[in-house]
Amino acid sequence: MTSSPKRPLTVSLDPADIDRIEAAVASGDFTSASEVVEAALSLWAGTNTDRDFDRRLKAAYDKGKASGPPRELRLPDLLRDLKSAG
Repeated sequence: MTSSPKRPLTVSLDPADIDRIEAAVASGDFTSASEVVEAALSLWAGTNTDRDFDRRLKAAYDKGKASGPPRELRLPDLLRDLKSAG
């Protein structure tokens, strides 16, 4: 995967956030403040993906609950139905 050229961006942060970024770089965990921000954005993107999955899972659960009472399902019957549908 190739990455796009990086562009500069100026942001204003609280002193506590700046201290955390500088501490992460000073500890050697990151080589630059940009790397810290990139890691944070990556985690944030993952959180958004997780939230989207949770929303879709809840919608599927709600749809299943609304479809009526549960019924017994036997594996051979399921496999037969899948083969005939496919």
